[in-house]
Amino acid sequence: MDKPLHLVLAHRRELKKVFHADVKLIGFSRKEKEQLEKYGAWMQALASGLLQPYTQEQQRFIDVTKEIEVPISAFETLWVKYVHSVNMHKQSETKKIMGVVSKGILSYEQLQAIVDNFSKFSFSDDEKKKIQDQMKYERELLQLDNTKVRVLSIYRGSVE
Repeated sequence: MDKPLHLVLAHRRELKKVFHADVKLIGFSRKEKEQLEKYGAWMQALASGLLQPYTQEQQRFIDVTKEIEVPISAFETLWVKYVHSVNMHKQSETKKIMGVVSKGILSYEQLQAIVDNFSKFSFSDDEKKKIQDQMKYERELLQLDNTKVRVLSIYRGSVE
């Protein structure tokens, strides 16, 4: 592949960025943590399509992230390990949240915050529906509470 200057410069910009992992890097060696800190933003940009590849190795890395190829290089293996760690964390957090949702103890606002952050978890369609149904129920309770307050205010003569 040819190395167009604009691509080389874009890659250099990403390489200068510090990577902030989405999860605690438990199970990663010190060397792996250092490599993620140094190259993670660049690998993430390649994996997400933000950066276009200009070498065969970079294209292969992208193919590995799309599960077209199996990881062979240290970078490929490290990125697959990191993504797996993120996915495991999402599944764990999703399970915790669904436990709380099923208890019916979250407010409408708390449920809305979960919905606003669906992409940070790995909810199934059924789980999303349960959360949205719980939101609907909580919204109805809020409306009922507001109606009671208004009726009491009218009864006490404090409504203008």
